Amino acid sequence: MWTSDGTAAGTVRVDDINSGPESSNPMNLTDVFGDLYFTANDGTGPKLYRVAHPPARVAGRYVFYNDSVFDGRSPDANVLDDGAIAVDKQALLPGLLPLVGPQLLAPFYDRGAGVVAS
Repeated sequence: MWTSDGTAAGTVRVDDINSGPESSNPMNLTDVFGDLYFTANDGTGPKLYRVAHPPARVAGRYVFYNDSVFDGRSPDANVLDDGAIAVDKQALLPGLLPLVGPQLLAPFYDRGAGVVAS
């Protein structure tokens, strides 16, 4: 069994269900609420296996100007928001105090500032 991020360097074996040269012959791959179920032979016969979907993770936190000239005045959450990211500011996380400087201005933008996790 392998996992990959799509690159050769990011492809690694997670488990060898039927160790040795023989295939485990995985079959009946089925998605059930994000978990992968399949049957495979570990050398003693077919068994049912489950691979849980990975936990959600935050890929990034950004301050952006929604419904602004930067996103075509679109109030919707969509790909246009990528153009409205304030690269000179940092998202203010709960419990932290704002820094002095441009970061302080983000929450007071008159069209609203937001944080997106993607």
